[in-house]
Amino acid sequence: MKACVMIFVFLLTSCLSEGDNFQSKQLKSTKGETIYVNTVNWGVTNDYQMSCISNNPNKLKDIADSSYTVRGLEPFLYSFKNDTLNLFFKDSVNYKLSDKTKTIKVLYHILNKDEYYKIYSKALVNDEFFTVPATINKGYPKDMPLPKSH
Repeated sequence: MKACVMIFVFLLTSCLSEGDNFQSKQLKSTKGETIYVNTVNWGVTNDYQMSCISNNPNKLKDIADSSYTVRGLEPFLYSFKNDTLNLFFKDSVNYKLSDKTKTIKVLYHILNKDEYYKIYSKALVNDEFFTVPATINKGYPKDMPLPKSH
């Protein structure tokens, strides 16, 4: 039994290496202030995720630096326009920024399932809204149907 536990701990820690699928999306205000939407995924199928919004572009690059982060796949959707960062959550807010911003206004929106998935379909194609991490455009035709809502 101890050998199984030791193997599990070894496999878990080996999956948590620095820089595993780290992404950082820069958002810049008209006054020059910059914040970053940072995400790191790990695991055999990348199904473990931590995300944060920070003044530090390298926050979460070292997975041990997990203070003020949110765990889970696609924890929120966001849009950034006119120096306002809008965060969209399904049913309840599960994350708030810890870093202070000077020129970027942050708004939190709780949406019901239908409202959320309407925005989610736009976020899948980076149309004004974004997933966390941002969906990578694979060059699919614009007339390709989107996945059905959950």
